Order: sequence, then C-alpha cells, then structure tokens
Amino acid sequence: MPSTRLVALLRAVNVGGRGLLPMADLRRLTTELGHCEVTTFIQSGNVVFTTERQASSVAVRRQIGDDISAAIADHNDVRTTVMIRTVDELRAAIDAVPFLADEPDSSKLLIVFLSDPPTAAAIASLEPTRFAPDRFDVVGREMFVHFPNGAGKSKFTATYFEKRLGVSGTGRNLNTVRKLIDLAAG
Repeated sequence: MPSTRLVALLRAVNVGGRGLLPMADLRRLTTELGHCEVTTFIQSGNVVFTTERQASSVAVRRQIGDDISAAIADHNDVRTTVMIRTVDELRAAIDAVPFLADEPDSSKLLIVFLSDPPTAAAIASLEPTRFAPDRFDVVGREMFVHFPNGAGKSKFTATYFEKRLGVSGTGRNLNTVRKLIDLAAG
C-alpha cells in the first residue's frame, strides 16, 4: 500500500498556559498511532508525518485527525480539533489566496483551515465589513484573511467565524504554510 505524506494542523494548542501540548508529546503520540517520519514545526501544533493508511479521501483524513485528537485528549488532557491536509491541498490553498496580488507581505495573509466546508447560508451570515480594513473570503474548507495593518492590530476573532460558520478552524500565515509544504515535500 502506498504511503501518504500528511500535515496535521492543531487548533488552540500552546507551549504554555491553556492548551499546553509539548511538541515532543505530539510527535510521540502521532508515532504511537502508527505513523512514521513524524516531525513538528514551531510550537503551535503543526505535525508532518507519513501514513500507510489509504488517505485519499477527506473522510479518512478526518478520521486520522480525530485519532490524533483523541490521543492528545487521553494522554495530555488537551481538547483540540485536528485538521489534516495533504501537501497538494496546502499548495492549492496557497494558489487560491485571493489577496496575493494586493499584499506582498505574506505575514499579513492567513489561511484558516476549516474542519468542514461551511454551508452557503453560513457564509452569507458573515458581515464583510465587520472587521474592516481586514478582508476575508471563504472557499471550500479554507478561509482566506488579509490583515493590511497586521494581525496584531486586527479585531478579527476566530470565535465569531466559528460560531457563524458552524465549523472549527485553525489559522496559519502564508510563511508557515509554505514552510510546512517544504517540510512535507522533503
């Protein structure tokens, strides 16, 4: 059976305080689930690994994410949602960012990886000017965000979007996504 290289993106984990999950624990738990070539990137819950499971479908990748989430909850008492993406899905997300032509600074562009595609009605419930000058666009299982003044000055809140969209999500700036692609592609 062919192996597949995957990237797990964890929601709301930290190295200190609430959501404490040491990356060494994340690597160990992912390995104990039968995955190999496991490596983490930065301290915010990014793990790249190879699986021998047939991971061509979104449903199987969702199950892999649920397995990682359950292992973390069982061993570290941390509740998190784990979004799984293939390298090709990460590349497609970068290619789909609608604000690239307007913003040369990749650190001001964020991709929020969603657990599921939100409904059209949920997307329509969003208020496009609520966080101006920040902009966003939801396409499939990704939400793209542009912070023209930087994320630190933004009023953008994940809670608002998760409540309105009815799905979980975790964001990474374009620099991080590119590094994860490089790491996964080896």
